[in-house]
Amino acid sequence: MPTFKEISLAAVAVGAGAALVYYFWKSKKKPWDDWQQEGVHVRDPDELQRKLRKMVADGADKLQVISDFDMTLTKFWVNGQRGMTSHALLETNSLLPLSYREKVAALKEKYYAIETSSTIAVDDKLQHMEEWWGQGHDALVACGVHRSVLGKIVQEGNTTLRGGCQHLFAMLRNSNVPLMILSAGIGDLIDEVLNQQVSVYRNIHVVANYMDFDENDMVVGFKGHLIHTFNKTENSIRSSDYFQEIKVRWNVLLD
Repeated sequence: MPTFKEISLAAVAVGAGAALVYYFWKSKKKPWDDWQQEGVHVRDPDELQRKLRKMVADGADKLQVISDFDMTLTKFWVNGQRGMTSHALLETNSLLPLSYREKVAALKEKYYAIETSSTIAVDDKLQHMEEWWGQGHDALVACGVHRSVLGKIVQEGNTTLRGGCQHLFAMLRNSNVPLMILSAGIGDLIDEVLNQQVSVYRNIHVVANYMDFDENDMVVGFKGHLIHTFNKTENSIRSSDYFQEIKVRWNVLLD
């Protein structure tokens, strides 16, 4: 049985709620016994207790976990430096031409302030985000990227999964609970990070922007619906077989 310390490490990866649910599934302990620990802050303990009781009563077959990737499953700081997002892995690597790196840096200079503005409504940001992501993807296609360099780009980058990820992934797998990683990042690089750093199980589903390759394994575009910061919703998966699997899992832990 995992200890509370081990589960706490897992909590760093996908959220304290997920970790606590699994802790008291495994230990049969009441979760609220541990809410008084230093560093645990609960706005409404009674409401949280009600929700957790229901999750436990409903069982694992009614639970799903949804997590972001960049700076959620991955560390914000790595060896004293800011960790890289999946986009930044491409945007800073010298394997890609300087013209590409300068182009995407200019796009970030223009659009990042819009993305993070507290005075611009989300609806007014949508077109700007589509322009940013779309132009960045077009720039990547234009510079000519071969599938074979993606693994090396991840190896040379500064993207590291949080320490509790492997433990939590295994717990979810063992309980047959699906984990959806829903990201506005680059799906191919997210897959590379996962494959290089942890064991990847069949219950893990990555929904992100995936590259499209030609018969020579050169990037020629991106597949399907563009996902950016403000449109990461169930619409990204509604038409997929995966949606049919999870739609009966009404208890969701979202990080």
